[in-house]
Amino acid sequence: MIIIAEPGDDPKVACLQALKNDPDRDMPVVRKFGKIKEADFSKRLKDGFNAPTANQKRNGHAGNPKILAMTKIMNESLEKHFHFGFSKDIHMAPHIWGGDVSDGSIVGVKTFPHWSLEQLESKLGESGW
Repeated sequence: MIIIAEPGDDPKVACLQALKNDPDRDMPVVRKFGKIKEADFSKRLKDGFNAPTANQKRNGHAGNPKILAMTKIMNESLEKHFHFGFSKDIHMAPHIWGGDVSDGSIVGVKTFPHWSLEQLESKLGESGW
């Protein structure tokens, strides 16, 4: 879980600030890769807030009861649902699935991409490893 108190008017900036490990460091380059989009958790109650890809479903990673329970709680308790992540140019970067609570804070779940061995090998091959 991640809680961002007093996030200000821009949830993208709030998420970037929450994820950085040096509070005094500016992030102009990283900021352009950060993406935030509206999410509707009510449409994800069956598969979970971070609905698995077709490949993950084939490998048995769909329908995790803990993820489904968290999705239900997030749907009922949060407003302005969103998904924050990075462009595909930044591999293995964290994502935040969350929304606002009544006091204006952001509450969410921080996740990381889950890749199969084949996907990881493909990404490493693209980078010259």
